[in-house]
Amino acid sequence: MSDLGVISIQYAATIALAKALAAQGESIKRKSTGNLETEKAEINSSWRGENADLYLRKMDILGKKITNNADGIKESAKAIEQMAYNYYKAELRAIDIAKRKTF
Repeated sequence: MSDLGVISIQYAATIALAKALAAQGESIKRKSTGNLETEKAEINSSWRGENADLYLRKMDILGKKITNNADGIKESAKAIEQMAYNYYKAELRAIDIAKRKTF
């Protein structure tokens, strides 16, 4: 806390950025899932055999990794929001204590 009555983080900006981060995670997940399924369908229609099956399985593994990473981005955004909220509440509590304290 830098000064009485001044909260040292930009709470609203932090929350907005965390929400934007979560939206980007969701966008990555949605785009990768859709694009991956389209690519798999095209490969499946034009390429047959053991190698095609192996390639499609690798694509599934990649898709799961992308989904997990996108979910991780969204979880990180939630954690940032929670930390910002906790910090904000702590700053408010400190201001309240400072106002009541007598010297």
